[in-house]
Amino acid sequence: MSTEKICYQQQCLVCMEWYDPLPESPRVCLCSFCQRNIKAIITREQSTLGVWGASLVDKIARLTDDDHSRYSRIYHALHSTPDEELSALRKKIDNTKLKNDAVSEVLLLQDAILLRQERIYTLLQLQAML
Repeated sequence: MSTEKICYQQQCLVCMEWYDPLPESPRVCLCSFCQRNIKAIITREQSTLGVWGASLVDKIARLTDDDHSRYSRIYHALHSTPDEELSALRKKIDNTKLKNDAVSEVLLLQDAILLRQERIYTLLQLQAML
């Protein structure tokens, strides 16, 4: 699989591989493999999201009392901070993510889940365009 771009090629929005679009293919930037398997790809992404969600619940349940109060403060601060103070709060949260403790694991997993949800939403939009 080459990552070199040839001027008439397009990059697939799912697998990120370069491919030659066919004249009769839909105007969605998906290679033929991803077009044929979009439902299976979405299903796989959704099941991964389900596993990660269960893991997040488990990680939150296993937090110690001190870690749980830290996580609770972060959670409530994120949802109650005014927009003008949000960037400073996000910097503090980013520093917390670097600590490699139980709270940082929860925060990193939450970020990964949000990214996975965005990816699923994008895939569903692409499927609707086919």
